[in-house]
Amino acid sequence: MTDPAPAERLYDTLVKLFLIVNDSDRHVLARHGLTLPRFHVLQHLHREPGISFAQLSALMLTDRANISRIVRGMEADGLVSRRLNERDRRSYLLQLTEQGADLYAQASATHREDITLRFGDTGDDGGRRLSHDLLAQLGVLRNQLEEHLEMLRQPAAC
Repeated sequence: MTDPAPAERLYDTLVKLFLIVNDSDRHVLARHGLTLPRFHVLQHLHREPGISFAQLSALMLTDRANISRIVRGMEADGLVSRRLNERDRRSYLLQLTEQGADLYAQASATHREDITLRFGDTGDDGGRRLSHDLLAQLGVLRNQLEEHLEMLRQPAAC
């Protein structure tokens, strides 16, 4: 058996990191009775009040049917409200309720504290420099992956 190519090792490492970060987030947010998708809806509506289902769907990289299901549950729980879009009466705009905003404030504070525990600086200049360099490299990788995703979304040429 041959060793995996560097690109495959990078992919495997990124997938494992994602799964670990995702599972950690799941445990942290469960303290507030939130799933990851619900937290991300709260986060996006906090950042961009009044966005449409289509915009939220694009931000969360999922289809509108899934967003509709999540939002319906959050509406039933009093966390999110929708109003008719006055410019396009076929769509609705979403926003946090007061209860949703309060829950987001509490959950995001807990989440930020946990992020600091997981990814905090080592406290020395070398650790900060490593963090800066790593972030720069990850930023380049993110841009490449976003470009690749856009290419994959294009209809296949016959």
